[in-house]
Amino acid sequence: ATDEIPSNNQSPALSIAVQPAGIQAVTIADGTETMRIPMDFFWKNSLSETIYMSDELGFVSGTITSLAFYTSFFDSPANGATKIWLGSTNVQDLSGGWIPSTQMTLVFDGNITYPSGVNTITIPLQTPYMHTPGNLVMMVQRPMDTQYYSSSDYFYGLTIGTNRTLKVQSDGTAYDPANPPAGTTPVGQVPKTTIFYTGQQIVNDLYTVKLMKEGGVQLATAAGTSIASLETASFNLSWTPTTVETTYLYGVVELAGDEIATNNQTGNLTVQVMEAGLTVVQIGQGTATNSTTGAPTPYGTYWKNFRQQYLYTAADIYAAGGAPGLINALAFNVTSVNNCSAMPNYT
Repeated sequence: ATDEIPSNNQSPALSIAVQPAGIQAVTIADGTETMRIPMDFFWKNSLSETIYMSDELGFVSGTITSLAFYTSFFDSPANGATKIWLGSTNVQDLSGGWIPSTQMTLVFDGNITYPSGVNTITIPLQTPYMHTPGNLVMMVQRPMDTQYYSSSDYFYGLTIGTNRTLKVQSDGTAYDPANPPAGTTPVGQVPKTTIFYTGQQIVNDLYTVKLMKEGGVQLATAAGTSIASLETASFNLSWTPTTVETTYLYGVVELAGDEIATNNQTGNLTVQVMEAGLTVVQIGQGTATNSTTGAPTPYGTYWKNFRQQYLYTAADIYAAGGAPGLINALAFNVTSVNNCSAMPNYT
């Protein structure tokens, strides 16, 4: 048959985001309110942070692979630069201020197309995030742009109580996610967000645990054992020092084809290697602390000069396993060097 109006024979394109098998999804703040959260395109840059409660997530722990936001944009911004951080926290709201990005994981840093009209924006995470029990916090940044867009570029969401979201925006101030501005007033608005996650067991025994020393020196290795997602395993690796020195040790996990390499190394552990045959004696339990001006303070920086004297009895030394002999080193237990007072006589 002859179609006299062929222009109406095809529907508009429908975007579909196909998720891998086993992926589950939960949608939070399924509302019809419009807001410029988590990103504000009416300003040249913005920074927001939202907390999702554990009972809203519907899962205790799992690997988050994608996020979806719901938009109603008047225009389609030419610059859709987007940065997203995720973190797990026991904080119950954001009344105490921002959780900085340094305490979270950068999971996406790229350009997103935000079309005009009503759309679902699905963002596959470049770094899947392993959420542990607790609440989930999300920080989203619109990095400084050279222009702003319509005030009607909205995200859908819902107001849920108070103190759920922090947000700042500016045309002149580029906000630092690692040091967000203090004094931001929290609001109850929560952007409608779908979280795609998997809680399935991931078994992999093709990894190696290494004990490393300063300078990248390998000291010991152990073959990894089968481990499930979010499970922990302990390994005992030994090292016999041969040099008297102060150095540091750290642990490394190596896995072929590792998709999240940023969490494969521990922090450094400072180690002081003493001469063979030395006996280390510890006197006192170190259960109390003192101020910078209080006593006992073996060394302090508050006063221009001071002198203090202490008596360690023979009974104390013998009780700690010591004996008469040559003392070649002393050590003090410092709780926080960052709390030392400035030296008033130092230039």
